[in-house]
Amino acid sequence: MGDIVTRAENIPIRSEDDFRWSLHRLRDQSEIAIHVTRESVQEPVALNLRLPAGWRKGDISWRKSLRSYPVVWGFLGYPVGQEERKTTDIPEHALAIKVVSLRGQSGGVARALGLQKGDVIVSIEDDTRARTLEQFKSELLGRYGPGDTMRLKIRRGTETIELSGEFPDWFTSDRTVP
Repeated sequence: MGDIVTRAENIPIRSEDDFRWSLHRLRDQSEIAIHVTRESVQEPVALNLRLPAGWRKGDISWRKSLRSYPVVWGFLGYPVGQEERKTTDIPEHALAIKVVSLRGQSGGVARALGLQKGDVIVSIEDDTRARTLEQFKSELLGRYGPGDTMRLKIRRGTETIELSGEFPDWFTSDRTVP
């Protein structure tokens, strides 16, 4: 009681958000090295915090701050509606995110995967559950970190194509949250 976390892995902790960020970057680890200050001890204390199984699961799509995650997405899209699903034979309760434009020269996720305008994303590693665009992004952030290989299936015209590519490094120049 009374410990103050000052560092988690290599990230200085100044707020709850810093600690959350350090957890987000862990990927599949079940422990995190932290440093704390204690009133009874002059020097910082190094600890290993064990995380319970399944600690990483969660949907962050509801958070406005999802828009400011340091990831370049490189595309705009929307969930395909019922009428359009009828013409593409995509089931009503399946993933269907249509890429409507590609953004910027840096490319990010779109360039890494080779997405094209008009592609319809229909699965993430064979998971076809329906999602909004925000839920789709949340799922990618939960599954992949920089350097991980992403695997999606898309519909391009009448063909279903598997795409894979490296999840980009964390970076974006946009730090505003609308």
